[in-house]
Amino acid sequence: MRHSEGRDAFIAKKALIETRKDQYVIKQAVKPPVQALHLVHSEHHIEFPEEIHLDEENYPVATGVSLMDPVICSIILCNYSKLKERS
Repeated sequence: MRHSEGRDAFIAKKALIETRKDQYVIKQAVKPPVQALHLVHSEHHIEFPEEIHLDEENYPVATGVSLMDPVICSIILCNYSKLKERS
């Protein structure tokens, strides 16, 4: 494989840059970037009471609704799309 030097390397590099620029222009024309039209921030804040304390072995124990509980995490992940629609 032959390597370019001097003027040939400069021309090849410039052609590559122009090709990449064209690639970005074509990509934006085919698939334009997503722009949000209506940004809505929910003002509702739901308080989930939780209390975390250490047991006799210094292991954290959570009571109430806590992300430390794997069951709660599973419920949130399984119902994420429904929760997202409602917010």
